[in-house]
Amino acid sequence: MTAKLHSLDTSAAAPRSPWMDEKDVADWTGFTRAALRSMRYEGRGPAFSKPGNRIRYRLEDVEAWMKTGSSRPRVERRRSA
Repeated sequence: MTAKLHSLDTSAAAPRSPWMDEKDVADWTGFTRAALRSMRYEGRGPAFSKPGNRIRYRLEDVEAWMKTGSSRPRVERRRSA
């Protein structure tokens, strides 16, 4: 699945907090939550943090990703034996 980068809507107000959850990013960027999950799984999309069981995105990372279309480096997953 190839996700098309949406245009950053500069008329939409950026969230006030430097951290956003999945819903905030979906609402702001126009991507669905499912698309964001898929991009995380595939190692694409904006960088994110996972404190506990929650997914959080930094506003500056999402802005940079939307402007450049760059993906974060894929993290290799360990395979269980």
